Amino acid sequence: RLMSQQDLVDILQIARQKNLAYGITGMLLYKDQSFLQVLEGEEDIVRQIYSSIEKDNRHSRVAILLESEIKSRIFSSWSMGFQNIDQMSIEQLEGYSEFMNINADLSQYIDSPARATKFLLYFKSAS
Repeated sequence: RLMSQQDLVDILQIARQKNLAYGITGMLLYKDQSFLQVLEGEEDIVRQIYSSIEKDNRHSRVAILLESEIKSRIFSSWSMGFQNIDQMSIEQLEGYSEFMNINADLSQYIDSPARATKFLLYFKSAS
């Protein structure tokens, strides 16, 4: 369903509380009923969180785009950074990508971890 601003705030508050409790950092993007989420933390905890997201019937097309062991966290100071990019015009998005469009072809990101990482780092620097 389409998310209201309050729905998004509620999701963000819950995510931040849970992430803080489990030592998870990351970010969450929202556009046109779609989310992109980064989870960083202990592997078993991240897998447990992902599994619960995958089983939640409110979600569809759940996919891992990038999975890797990292030396240091990219979003180390964010319990869950968030940006609603529905509110942004294309002109505001340097390096705009069709990535968050519902019918986008995600294979270019699955097949290119470097491209997915670059996309995430852009939003980190812009926030």
